[in-house]
Amino acid sequence: MTAQGVKPIGELQFRREKYYVYGVFEPQSGENFFGELSHLDTECFQEFLNDFSAADPRDLHIIQLDNG
Repeated sequence: MTAQGVKPIGELQFRREKYYVYGVFEPQSGENFFGELSHLDTECFQEFLNDFSAADPRDLHIIQLDNG
């Protein structure tokens, strides 16, 4: 506790771990596929695409991307 108007002094370091969620969905049926990866880069996107294609290898998937 401190006096009114006096901020306490302490050492605190928040530990934050980040991850990115990649996902695709089919609007008509609502089917979806999501993956959590460590970075937002080419290597992780390729890993997501590999996992997505392995989930249902008999179908042809067309993915529309924005310019992100």
